[in-house]
Amino acid sequence: MRLRDIANLEQAKLARAVLDNLESVVDQKENDHLPSIHLAVVESTSTILIEWILPTSRLSFNIESDISDSGWAFVSKLGEIDFGDVEDADYDLLVRRSLEGFVTNNG
Repeated sequence: MRLRDIANLEQAKLARAVLDNLESVVDQKENDHLPSIHLAVVESTSTILIEWILPTSRLSFNIESDISDSGWAFVSKLGEIDFGDVEDADYDLLVRRSLEGFVTNNG
């Protein structure tokens, strides 16, 4: 399913904004070995998932039908866990945190 196929236009617009912000920050990191950003729709709940999975961490965004319930989560193999509301996401900081272990291991 594509974002343009999402019936809830507010949800699709927020998902597009998250994806654009995340891709913009990731694209600024000049590293050809960075993993792709993935998008999926959980059809049973209509949740849109956006995930960036690195060997050392995972950054996820869940865009819910009720967008006030949307959020982000960061976990790392070092045991770091953090989460928050999508509207308060600091994309630059989250990408930097995601890359810390990755760059060390693949630098």
